Amino acid sequence: MRLQQTIKSSASITGYGVHSGIKTTVTLRPSNIDNGIQFIRHDLKGKPTINAIIDNVSITNRRTVLTQNGSSIDTVEHILAALYACSINNINIEINGPEVPIMDGSSTCFIKMIEEAQIVTQKKKIINVNLPNYFKVEGDDDAIIEFLPQENIEIEVSIDYNSKVLPKQNYSLRNLSNFKAEVSNARTFCFLHDLNKLTEHNLIKGGDLNNSVVFIEEDVPISELGALKNILKKDYIKLDISKNILKKGILNNTKLVFENEQARHKLLDLIGDICLAGYEIKGKIIAHKPGHTINTQFTRRLKEEIIKNMKPHRPLMVLKDIKRILPHREPFLFIDEVTELSQNSITGLKYVDESEYYFQGHFPGAPIMPG
Repeated sequence: MRLQQTIKSSASITGYGVHSGIKTTVTLRPSNIDNGIQFIRHDLKGKPTINAIIDNVSITNRRTVLTQNGSSIDTVEHILAALYACSINNINIEINGPEVPIMDGSSTCFIKMIEEAQIVTQKKKIINVNLPNYFKVEGDDDAIIEFLPQENIEIEVSIDYNSKVLPKQNYSLRNLSNFKAEVSNARTFCFLHDLNKLTEHNLIKGGDLNNSVVFIEEDVPISELGALKNILKKDYIKLDISKNILKKGILNNTKLVFENEQARHKLLDLIGDICLAGYEIKGKIIAHKPGHTINTQFTRRLKEEIIKNMKPHRPLMVLKDIKRILPHREPFLFIDEVTELSQNSITGLKYVDESEYYFQGHFPGAPIMPG
């Protein structure tokens, strides 16, 4: 069983929030056992703390926002994905503004911060979570996230935007240890036709060609960009503009890190949102068209299943009840409890240990229950 982990020393980065456009500095600091992941708003009076838990999610429109103690922190998913992938359980994230900086639009900078600060183990074991049941959460536009029990963590993501320029993609992360090499540098992305909507909602003030991949579904005259011109103005010198038209494809012909970079980034976001459950899980997660809204719905359900699974289950029948029904007695009473009973099936338990007499003669050295 693994021990809880934090970091050995502090590490800081400075950048701009993609939605607020505000320059902030983030500092990671070690934290004590069982403290969990906490954001601390150093710019506000009293330095309020915001716990990184699913109960504190307040907004899921294009990013995940946490709110607690009268204060909020925006766009937490990329740093949380890095922390989850590095198995950091306890850490303080000090920030002097309302939004985690976007940096290059991926988790790379946050992985580097954690490595710079060095991971250390603490003297308490984590709670192992093995969920026994399948469940799923469905959202709008055919979005669905499923959970299947298995002995290791595995996450599959597929995306389909019915787009001429962004094809269907999928990606599977089979081990969290591969996150740094295969997922952490996948950048955030959007469509050009969505950007005007975001500017109308007072978002993406800090967006530019250095922190996102922008897809253009159709050729667009510069004159028709509207308010979007203000966002792109600082990038005009970089833009590949022919006859005052933004050509269909990827804005400025930005090169992709991976052929399926967008599916990988959606998986990155999903891991960041799953981190808010507060537990390390084992199982297979299959997500089609994930986004922050369905991600957080899934995480809420996931936490409910975890808590439900941790509660002790009282058997429907114990040994004395069974003896009233069955004529068998030891050594032929191969049942100690009945845990489930339906019209067509029954589930029972028999508790055994290696000292059982029949193990001595039934495949000695490799005990097998006779039957």
